[in-house]
Amino acid sequence: MAQLPTDLVTSILTRLPTKSLIRFKSVSKAWNSLISTPDFVGLHLAHSLSSDHRLLIVNYGGHLESTPLVFGSDFGGAVTSRFDLPTSFSGFEVSICGCCNGIVALVCRNVDDPRLFKFVLWNPSSNTHFVLPPIPVDSDLTSEFMGVSFGFGYDCGSDDYKIVRIVEYFHTSDGDGDGGGGNDVDIDGGSDIDIDVGGGGGDDDEDGSDDDEDDDVYGIGDPYGSDDSSYDGDESGGCRMGFIYREVMVYSLRNNCWEMIHVVYFGDEMKWFCPGAVINKSIVHWIFWKYGKGEPRLRGLDLSSYKWKKLALPDFRGKEMINSPGDDDDDDSLSKSGFEASAIVVLGVLDECLCIVTRICPEFDNAYVWVMKEYDMKESWTKLFNLTEASIVGPLLSPPLPCSKGGDEVLLRKPNEDGGLCWYDFKGKTVKAQPKISNGLTLRDVNLCVESLVPVNLAV
Repeated sequence: MAQLPTDLVTSILTRLPTKSLIRFKSVSKAWNSLISTPDFVGLHLAHSLSSDHRLLIVNYGGHLESTPLVFGSDFGGAVTSRFDLPTSFSGFEVSICGCCNGIVALVCRNVDDPRLFKFVLWNPSSNTHFVLPPIPVDSDLTSEFMGVSFGFGYDCGSDDYKIVRIVEYFHTSDGDGDGGGGNDVDIDGGSDIDIDVGGGGGDDDEDGSDDDEDDDVYGIGDPYGSDDSSYDGDESGGCRMGFIYREVMVYSLRNNCWEMIHVVYFGDEMKWFCPGAVINKSIVHWIFWKYGKGEPRLRGLDLSSYKWKKLALPDFRGKEMINSPGDDDDDDSLSKSGFEASAIVVLGVLDECLCIVTRICPEFDNAYVWVMKEYDMKESWTKLFNLTEASIVGPLLSPPLPCSKGGDEVLLRKPNEDGGLCWYDFKGKTVKAQPKISNGLTLRDVNLCVESLVPVNLAV
């Protein structure tokens, strides 16, 4: 091997499993140096992304395991790595925030205080982890914690992995609640930030323009401008006793710190809290709901610019239910549909496409799987299949996972049998049960990631 050209050696090594490469670091100083370089890590990752091999990440609450998976084949159940929470995490429950380039982001919630979280990055291929610095807890007793969502992705421009934390609070107001003026809210012990709960305004474009389509940087005030203002002092999110506001913080792995990005009043809220769906590794999406109305909205946060993007949702109920005459709302919302938050089961990603699982009354026990085949193209939303076709009763517990290179077969997590897994060929409409991968344990989260050498601690 010593006589082989370096390019050929590199080409061979990039095709090997991560665990083999870790062992091969001890072959020689030259190999150790080669395998540790960022260029080699990138080449190995690119090969992993193009292969049909994945790691199935399962969360049992107290620990996580990774199992090898080949698209189109049953997984044998052999555990390649296991992650147990550190002893200092006693009293915390773990959830999968997301997977990106072989790194799994874990969110650990304190069971006694829903405001307290700890975060861990885990590479199941190298079985290494990194505990993130904590976020200071807001001590403002006038603000009631409502809920929190997270997202995890990669900013290719800065070669940085980032975690987003979105928290909503109800802030008790001392004013008369008529929507005028501002309210001082102390954020994490810092200086007072004036939050404008009035309608309109809020142009945050760097160029200072008033273009509504570009007015997507969420800052102080209504981020959507007058078109999306819904605060009236009595309903639609506000009341005479206070208002709802939202904090958006981002953790940068490269800088190893948290940063407050936005503290704003919004014209919508999160009615259910779940991990964000990531497209192109860098745009994290969530579902929001217009205050006081059953109108879901799809928003994406770009991890490079921290600008928000509005995306259209599919026509869940029929074109006559959307943009009814006299409705001046955006095209990305459902109007007068009576849509409930419980009708959208989960938002996810399937084959690099945004995916939404819905259940619509009166077919409450049935669920539909929608995919946006072309990003940011409303016309590309397609109803892929429903659970009646798959002979499954009840909603899915997580988005379908792609498990065939041809895109015909997906892995579903069923609502029964403690969230058991099954294969579904949605073209042939056939189901094949997958044996439980662990006996006596309840599956809480499931996800897929690639093998990689990407380190979990890039902080300098």
